[in-house]
Amino acid sequence: MNELCDRHRLHCASCGKEHPREEIELVFVLPQPIFELDEDQRAKRCDIDTDMCALDRSRFFLRGLLPIPVQGREIPYRIGLWVEVDEPTFGRICRLWNDPSQVSDPLLPAILANDVPLVPSTVGVEIDIRLNWGDRPARFLLARCATSAGN
Repeated sequence: MNELCDRHRLHCASCGKEHPREEIELVFVLPQPIFELDEDQRAKRCDIDTDMCALDRSRFFLRGLLPIPVQGREIPYRIGLWVEVDEPTFGRICRLWNDPSQVSDPLLPAILANDVPLVPSTVGVEIDIRLNWGDRPARFLLARCATSAGN
């Protein structure tokens, strides 16, 4: 019986706790352009936080959740991923980061910065993000499906 329970629970590398398998969601630790750098380049060129990153102080990334409705689940499945935003948008998000009224802010443009497995390439897909007060202030809402290549 203990073996059966172990198959239905997974150990989380982030928090160190065990969670039921059905609660596990896909999470990207870094945006793709930063992940692809070697450790030395990453240390020299990046400012990295758990929810925000900058590359060469000219490319800005924000971590958030992409909710995906799944039949049979009460709450949507969420993918923890990164988007790239322009400097003015990044500044606005930083100013609103701890402000509960951020939920009334309009949608903000962003570009997906991770390649989600099992679907066609998602890096460069234009989306809109909605700021959402809570553990992860950014909640991503897919609003456009055109890739940066114009497909």
